[in-house]
Amino acid sequence: MIKKPTPEELAEEAIKLLNQAEDLEEQGDWSKAIASYQKAADNLQQSGYLSHRIDDIYSRITEINNYLKEDKMYKQAQSQIQHAQVERLQDEAFSLLDEAKSQETAGLLDNAIQNYFSAIKLLAQSGWTETQLESLKSKIITLTETLESQKQSYPEVQAPIQPQSPLSEATVQPSVDKKAEAIKAYEEKKKREEEMQNKAFACIDEAKKFEKDKNSNEAITNYQKAIYLLNSLGWTQQTESLQAKVNKLKKEKGITQAQPQVDTPSLEKEPIVQPPLPQAELDLKTQKLLELEEKKKKEQEIQNKAFACIDEAKKFEKEKNFNEAITNYQKAIYLLNSLGWTQQTESIQAIVESLQKEKEIIQPQPQVDKASLEEEPIVQPAISQSELELKTQRLLELEERKKKEQEMQNQAFAYIDEAKKFEKDKNFNEAITNYQNAIESLNSLGWTQQTESIKVIVEMLKKEKEIIQTQPQVDTPSLEEEPTVQPPFPQAELDLKTQKLLELDEKKKKEEEMQNKAFAYIDEAKKFEKDKNFNEAITNYQNAIESLNSLGWTQQTQSLQAIVDKLVKEKEIIQ
Repeated sequence: MIKKPTPEELAEEAIKLLNQAEDLEEQGDWSKAIASYQKAADNLQQSGYLSHRIDDIYSRITEINNYLKEDKMYKQAQSQIQHAQVERLQDEAFSLLDEAKSQETAGLLDNAIQNYFSAIKLLAQSGWTETQLESLKSKIITLTETLESQKQSYPEVQAPIQPQSPLSEATVQPSVDKKAEAIKAYEEKKKREEEMQNKAFACIDEAKKFEKDKNSNEAITNYQKAIYLLNSLGWTQQTESLQAKVNKLKKEKGITQAQPQVDTPSLEKEPIVQPPLPQAELDLKTQKLLELEEKKKKEQEIQNKAFACIDEAKKFEKEKNFNEAITNYQKAIYLLNSLGWTQQTESIQAIVESLQKEKEIIQPQPQVDKASLEEEPIVQPAISQSELELKTQRLLELEERKKKEQEMQNQAFAYIDEAKKFEKDKNFNEAITNYQNAIESLNSLGWTQQTESIKVIVEMLKKEKEIIQTQPQVDTPSLEEEPTVQPPFPQAELDLKTQKLLELDEKKKKEEEMQNKAFAYIDEAKKFEKDKNFNEAITNYQNAIESLNSLGWTQQTQSLQAIVDKLVKEKEIIQ
């Protein structure tokens, strides 16, 4: 018969089992540790000793079980995160490959090569083998050779390729910054584009010098180099004016060569032949090129702000501060979308979505103290991508509407200026026609109140026209004999009419001064808006609103107020 252990023996065995369970915990053998704790608790219950330790043992068993569940969940989450990261890297790489193919088709081989390099890096990070990447590397070698052959055709024009070995190990080394590799590639691409722009503008400057020196061959060559560079950037519309210059120079060159040799005296008698294009048109085209250059500078500033937001987002991402990381990525998306980089922001949006999923997965973490949770600040939700896109669309619509209204205003004021000239020359028909055109243009803007004064001027001009037409035509001899014919209207009425015209003219001058003041405020506000100086922009827009309201233009100031509200919101987003 088996001897039943005494309570003391059971208690002593329980103590040994507790020590054994602690050792098993340190070794990470959790299942055996739980079994030892369970057996120790059973022994203590049977022995009647250390009953206060039984609850502690069962609490420890519960803690271990909870830890094992949480550890299992964490490992599953990590596996999902790694899988999501691999998918994201592959999606970014495939997006770059698609863009590289489009650039290759468009003849932008330099950009295509850079995108193929970036895609190889991302695919290597996602686990692709050397064998899988071999076809892409062969593609880079082929494009590099093609590009070299093109450089021989355009030795001074083609942008230099960075001396990178397509098969070097550096191309497949994992990058420290995994999330925004594609964005860095775009930044490098923009720098190269800026260099090409500078080369193009330098060629244009050289061409102008040769053009002034009547060196048509060199001028044409430099203009063609500029056209080639700008076309490679996709500026096909802007190069039309340059191509017109080239055609004009070729035409002039053909005319000069076809002319027979004549003596110097005969040349002195010939009139100077004017160039086919007026100087004003050439200056306008040059101005457009300068405006494009200024626009590119502004875009570069916005790019820098966007990349700064991406850098901040990376820092928060490393710290697992998902809310701040998502907010900064969304700011970058907003800024890049304002530049029209909608295709490029897809990779950043994918990162945002991945972070949101990762945030949801990581949320069920091990329990923490309630006190520490109470101390954490409540983070406001980030603005959604759809809201940002809607805001951007509204801003573009407002800007387009504002441009059209400005064009209509300029046209109306041009009609008024023409009408004044005809009025001074007593050409009533033309004056009335131009005033009526101005009324029509201003009415289309909703300026019905402002056109009342112009209508009064039109009516007075019609009466003045009738007065002149009703005067009888008489011969000069009869004028000497006949007494002076009085006008149909009494002198007092004519004086009153003149006084009203003077008052209207004075009122119109004051209104014009106030309008000019308001438009000056708007111009200043636009400059500050472009420089992202929101405070000064808002102040100037508000001054313009106040000036226009004093003229009764309450309906027209609504669009300006909408711009002010937009700037206030944009200021809050950026801050």
